[in-house]
Amino acid sequence: SCRVSLDLCRLLNESDRAKAEHNDKALSAPHEMGSTESVLGLDPTWKVRSPSEEAKRLSQLFPDEGGFFSADTGSECFEFPVLQPGSFKGRSFDLKPWSKSSAAIVFEVRFSDLVNIIPGAEYVLGEVVVPLSDLVAEGSVNGWFRLTGPGSQTMARSGKEGRTDDDDSPQVHIDLRWISPNHL
Repeated sequence: SCRVSLDLCRLLNESDRAKAEHNDKALSAPHEMGSTESVLGLDPTWKVRSPSEEAKRLSQLFPDEGGFFSADTGSECFEFPVLQPGSFKGRSFDLKPWSKSSAAIVFEVRFSDLVNIIPGAEYVLGEVVVPLSDLVAEGSVNGWFRLTGPGSQTMARSGKEGRTDDDDSPQVHIDLRWISPNHL
């Protein structure tokens, strides 16, 4: 299975992360965007995607106008609102440009073995980390990415689909698009 989340502090160093989490406890946990079903096999194709409960609650805050938060049960994508980064200065709050965001979208690939088939008891195979600032700058991120260890802060693009002779690391295909709040 694959779990997709938004980690607002993923790109901060430990010291800055601790300071941010001290000021705002909501930053300490990633915001789950959605997940896929578990598929048996070495080359899974995830066809069923489910938005998280958090994403469902957030979508109820906005009217359904066929736009950003339209309720589409047959959708092959996750839609999730992202707050613009900012900082407190005295009693005021200043918005920062999206390019300064410390957030990242994290794709956590999990697997289970035949011995451990308890739902939810899966092992983490690896992650793909997409810095929000990169997604905003490029407008979209599409292609094959190598899985990195949990907690990684870098995006590991792969030039080719699948395995090559010199690279036998697991990979996943990702297609992300950024929709600016100005275009909603």
